[in-house]
Amino acid sequence: MLMLLGLNSLIVFEPVTTVAAVIEADESPTALIRRALPLTAAYTVGSAVVVSALYRRSWRYLGAALVTATVLAALLGLNVSIIGLVDIPLRSAYLVAELLGLIALLDVVYAATFAGLERSRLR
Repeated sequence: MLMLLGLNSLIVFEPVTTVAAVIEADESPTALIRRALPLTAAYTVGSAVVVSALYRRSWRYLGAALVTATVLAALLGLNVSIIGLVDIPLRSAYLVAELLGLIALLDVVYAATFAGLERSRLR
């Protein structure tokens, strides 16, 4: 889901700053986060609805999925959602590849943890 958020950010937004400017500022990119907040909010609600519809069709599970999606969006989604607002030169494309790799690794860890918890619950 985070990869979809990043791809949507690249499609929806035009770059307004550069990687160098973001790094040079040495502070949180609050203006960029504010600008991408509607996309982040839509991702949060959308992913909670999709996960809830796929696994458990109940208001209780929708609430749990919404809390989980909100935590993920707050911790990781804010950085991913602004990627379309930052002009990334081709020589710095490794930054995007590294971000996608870290997201994929997070997905694997999350899925393994979930599978382990479900397996222990079934015993």
